[in-house]
Amino acid sequence: MLPVKAKNENNEEVIIQDGTRVYMQTDLGGSLTEVDLIDADALSALGIAAKVTRVTPDAPDGQEFPRVEVLDSNTIRLITIAQSSVGHRTLRFVNPDRGETTATVEVVTPVAFPEITGIDPNRGTLAGGTLVTVSGNTFRPQAEVYLGTRKAEITQRDPSGNWLIVRAPAGTEADLGKKLDVTVVNKEDGGSCTLIGAWEYRRSQVSSRISKVEPNQGSTLGGTPVTIIGENFRPDNPADPDEPAEQVQVFFGTEPATDVVVQDYQTITCLTPPQAAGTYDVTVKDPKPGYYAEVFLRNGFTYRTSSITVTNLFPDKVNRSGNTLIQVTGSGFELPVVDENGNKVSEGTTVYMQTDSPNADGEEILRWEKLEPTDMVNLHGQNLPRVEVIDQNTIRLFSLPQGRSADGNFKRLLRFVNPDGGEVQATVEVIVAEPLPIISRINPTEGPLAGGTLVTVSGSNFKPLVEVYIGGRKAEVVERKADGSEVIIRTPAGQQSDLNKKLDVVVINPEDGGSDVLLEAWQYRVTLSNPTITKVEPNTGPTIGGQLVTITGQNFHRDAEVYFGTKPATDVEYIDYQTLRCKTPANNSGSCDVIVRHPAPDFGEAILRGGYTYERLFPEEPTGFTARLIGHRYIQLSWQPVEGASNYEIFAQTDDDEDLVFLASTDQTSYLLKTVEEGEDYYFQLRAVSDKGASPLIKADPFPLYVGYIDEEDDEDEDEDEDEDERPASVVNLAGNTLHIIIGNRPKNEYYLDYLDLTDDQYSRVNRVQIGVPLSLLQANRRVLVKTPRFDLEFSPRALYTQEVRQAERGAAWANWIKDSAQIYVYLILQPLQPRDVERATSKLGANYKLVGGTELLGEVRVGTRAQPIQGSFSGAIDLTLKASARQWSASETGNLYVLDPARREWNNLFGSTNPAYGTGRIQVLRPGSYGLIVKKQW
Repeated sequence: MLPVKAKNENNEEVIIQDGTRVYMQTDLGGSLTEVDLIDADALSALGIAAKVTRVTPDAPDGQEFPRVEVLDSNTIRLITIAQSSVGHRTLRFVNPDRGETTATVEVVTPVAFPEITGIDPNRGTLAGGTLVTVSGNTFRPQAEVYLGTRKAEITQRDPSGNWLIVRAPAGTEADLGKKLDVTVVNKEDGGSCTLIGAWEYRRSQVSSRISKVEPNQGSTLGGTPVTIIGENFRPDNPADPDEPAEQVQVFFGTEPATDVVVQDYQTITCLTPPQAAGTYDVTVKDPKPGYYAEVFLRNGFTYRTSSITVTNLFPDKVNRSGNTLIQVTGSGFELPVVDENGNKVSEGTTVYMQTDSPNADGEEILRWEKLEPTDMVNLHGQNLPRVEVIDQNTIRLFSLPQGRSADGNFKRLLRFVNPDGGEVQATVEVIVAEPLPIISRINPTEGPLAGGTLVTVSGSNFKPLVEVYIGGRKAEVVERKADGSEVIIRTPAGQQSDLNKKLDVVVINPEDGGSDVLLEAWQYRVTLSNPTITKVEPNTGPTIGGQLVTITGQNFHRDAEVYFGTKPATDVEYIDYQTLRCKTPANNSGSCDVIVRHPAPDFGEAILRGGYTYERLFPEEPTGFTARLIGHRYIQLSWQPVEGASNYEIFAQTDDDEDLVFLASTDQTSYLLKTVEEGEDYYFQLRAVSDKGASPLIKADPFPLYVGYIDEEDDEDEDEDEDEDERPASVVNLAGNTLHIIIGNRPKNEYYLDYLDLTDDQYSRVNRVQIGVPLSLLQANRRVLVKTPRFDLEFSPRALYTQEVRQAERGAAWANWIKDSAQIYVYLILQPLQPRDVERATSKLGANYKLVGGTELLGEVRVGTRAQPIQGSFSGAIDLTLKASARQWSASETGNLYVLDPARREWNNLFGSTNPAYGTGRIQVLRPGSYGLIVKKQW
């Protein structure tokens, strides 16, 4: 019962009859104490009309509240009396007419009390559903929230216990106009806190409703335009001076939307706010005074991370050394976003790759390494970003180098992550491919969309099973040169989307997975005409070309070009739109396509597959025919082999006015003339012979060869008297990753027989060097210096005059001594260290040692096609300078030179000089072996 109040003579309101009184046990089994008075003496002194008030811990803003208060006939609010122990206590409620009842509460000792610091919003519709954020601290995982005495639905909890988001329960008509308490109870230990009068129910002035949200899903980044469709939305009217300042608000969960516009009574548009992935209620709130309305659609909108897929990696094999170009095809990739000032707002899709690197203990571990767009990679002279998002379906990236944590081929993951957290992974295979293929150019560079164009792909290291792709589609390999320097392909048909795009050309060696890319090298074109070929007459002819043929067909243009395979015809004559006449070019034997091509901008092309067959009637002319004087006593003739030749015929004359005289016939590609007269000019000519005839004669280089005065007492002095410009120079040939060098006899200066600086970019991939020195130079006084990107080598040819060379000289038969000795060469071979032996030996030194440079140096004596390794010592020291790989040797690390003991697989320290500033180590090598430059890390 409520207390009865009246006004006294001073017009003050006083209680003339107490309402319901409340008593509480203060100890287990103890007596009941009236809740609103703690001190019995105070009760008799103050009288019943003077109720004691207390400042409670939960009172907001320091307000004082009665310890007990009858709010209405159904509600009493009381603040409990302190207890000395835990357990159950009795509460007794007594009305003035002695009617009474009891209830039991449990006294507990919470670990910590929750605290409420704020409620937002602090009001909601009577129908319930308002999302309310309760702020504070010590909200435990099983905390419950009550508005008044009704339990609210918790929709979201802060893992740190600092806030709760709840949905207000529906109120009753009796709640209107009241300030209801908000209480948080931690169910784990009973700790609770109440914010008195913190919540208020409002009556909605209109019955709004949300029927749907379109679209009902979007990105976690927000910014998705949505339309909310429903009923009874009140449009804002900023132009109306009587329009309230508060505008309609839209919430996704508890986050406010932006750009909210009430289009009409049934439609609201807005942009979604950022949110974590998940499904959220959509709430529309109209807080205008006198109109308050709030309605929500449960689970009305779903936030998703972007859907990102990878459908293809091309190629899907990358070299262990890194920088293999991969084109990634998929969907959902995001381009970087920049503002109007060019500042990057979003990076777009980020790419990571697994790499292996040593930890502090020297053990190889896998880690994710980000591919940075600012990291530039040089490809065929063009600097490209390591990773680039081309469009939403394409990413181009260069792989990262891998360590040596695994032998052979192994797998690594690529990870693609969008700004909103959407991600996908894909797998590449890491391979060791040596040498890698290299594309230098293609010709032609454009052709019709229908495909079928013959294209010559030039480069190096194209292996027998080579594959070529244009824009990711496999081309037909028609022909491959035996030396791997050229491939002829037939283009695949393109797609309409390829028109006028510049497509990449990719070469892959399936034998080991090595690949190379020529970017934007090919274009498909729309053809304006449609020529056709019906026949070629005659359709056979000699490989030397020159045969007149007639091509019959339809729709030929006056500027038509004709090709036999990839070779252009000569003397092309336009007869009419159905007839062309031309001469065949020289070509290899076998069938080839005949092509009529209309140049740009027409791009019309007709192909007759296998339309002409070349027959080898007689051998082609030999090439590389040279005459060389050896020791002023003999003449060495040599040339390149000719396909189909059974033997070669040599002719000579000593005066260009004389008739040629048949000298010899041989099935070899060299010949030694032993009868030489001093003071004579020799004119040599050569032809290749088969059972069908002989090729034209070709002249030797030089033509003629002069044989001067012979000084038998001192050949070396005679060599010094020669015109040095007429002596043979050194020969350098780069084949893939191997550098072949033959030292010549044309001195550089008084000190060097030759000085070869081979450190520019074209030799950057060289990892194997062969240096051949002919027997005739092994007594030369001058030195030889060869500089490469990985090492420098300086030596005197005398150092190579080893026991093995002397044995080769003695072993030659006397009758053929000169011929054999002219074919004796000593080779120095520098090649990569054997990984397995080197890694084991380095690990024995300790985890803080690393190999930064090294080579295996071998010696070999070759007599013709026979080879004998040098197993003993050299006849003199060879200066070897090892160069550290880029960024492998820091200034704080110490370096030393080592030689490998192959039997024990251990490094033995050597005396030498190191230079950390230049990353080099120099040593004098006395015998073949494996030499390394090793640095010690400073921890």
